[in-house]
Amino acid sequence: MEGNVGLPFNPRLLLRQVPNALLARFFSRFGGFAKFDWRQLKEVQVEDVFEQWQELPEAERRQVYQTFRRIYSMATPRGTRVLIEAAHDLGLDIARDMGARKNAYERAFSCLLDHPDLFENARILDHLDTLPRSSWEKRKGLPKQQIEVTAGRIAELSSRISDYYSAREGRGRKCQVDHRRRASGIDSFCAYPMDYVDEPPCFGEDDPLAGQPSNGPFEVAFAYDGTAGTVDLYAEGGKQVRDELSEIFAEVVLGQKKGRPPSRIQPYNLDLFKNPGLTFPTDPPEKDISVSVRACRVRTHGHAGGTITIDADLHGSQASVYDVIRAAFPEDGRNLLRATILEVTLRAVIERPGKRKRSITFRVSATHCDLGHDAEEQTLRRYLKTWGIEREP
Repeated sequence: MEGNVGLPFNPRLLLRQVPNALLARFFSRFGGFAKFDWRQLKEVQVEDVFEQWQELPEAERRQVYQTFRRIYSMATPRGTRVLIEAAHDLGLDIARDMGARKNAYERAFSCLLDHPDLFENARILDHLDTLPRSSWEKRKGLPKQQIEVTAGRIAELSSRISDYYSAREGRGRKCQVDHRRRASGIDSFCAYPMDYVDEPPCFGEDDPLAGQPSNGPFEVAFAYDGTAGTVDLYAEGGKQVRDELSEIFAEVVLGQKKGRPPSRIQPYNLDLFKNPGLTFPTDPPEKDISVSVRACRVRTHGHAGGTITIDADLHGSQASVYDVIRAAFPEDGRNLLRATILEVTLRAVIERPGKRKRSITFRVSATHCDLGHDAEEQTLRRYLKTWGIEREP
């Protein structure tokens, strides 16, 4: 678990982690704090601040609450990395300023105050990175080009996705689409079609427990790589849904003719992992990247066929999955050649001068790779082609 992922929002914890000077800047926009004496307040003494917040008018109280929720979601190591990446996208270098802050809460809070547009941009990218990577699928065979994303194109994509879900599933009556271009050149689109109306129980003003209609959005996401001519697609549903959504994306964003959907040819070649001598060479400037195979899920064939998972992490951190195979099957190790590899787990260890060593564990199947989109993970994505794991279009 990293940072606040999976933890409930705790406003008092946030207030204790942020310096009073930043809190004073933030609350100065609310009239209820006009006479609040920040000078008599010691750091981490937050009860007076909390109580004054609760005295604000309801609309302002909710505004503060929603803002703090957004800050809380970004107060993680990953959130800091995404803030720095989003700043690079806008031509800003905030790494030194971020490094001078005492914790991730202060980094997120100061960024919201000093660079509100950057903060919102980073928050969308961070949200995209938290979508379950196993639910993404890659499509190949698209034009290799840098695209111009206009307001009109965003509106058309929103309308087409809304129409698609309205006709198919009776939901998606409204849809919002956000677009961000990452420093790596990836164009990320996140669509939020409106979901079905639901009425969960909630407390009302007159009735202690009343029904409150709710139809929050669900999500569809696209990550287009113009240098490779590929798009990664995230969507609920099966093959047909993802095929049709990828076709809509190709038509609207890339100008493809109708009836020419992106290819579903399996983009990753897992047969390579049958070779226990497989290596992962890197270019000279990046000799500080080392990669090992940590786990392998295979389907065996024959009269006793089945699916098994071999995990090296259970047998010592230095062992590779091939060490485990040789130890467990000394006479039958070559039988991996007659099996089908369904998924592999790799670990990359990155050691940069002057930086903390970073370990990135990721999975690759025939149809998807769950690497994220920050700079180091994009470097690993490029190496998938060098190593022959990702097939060329």
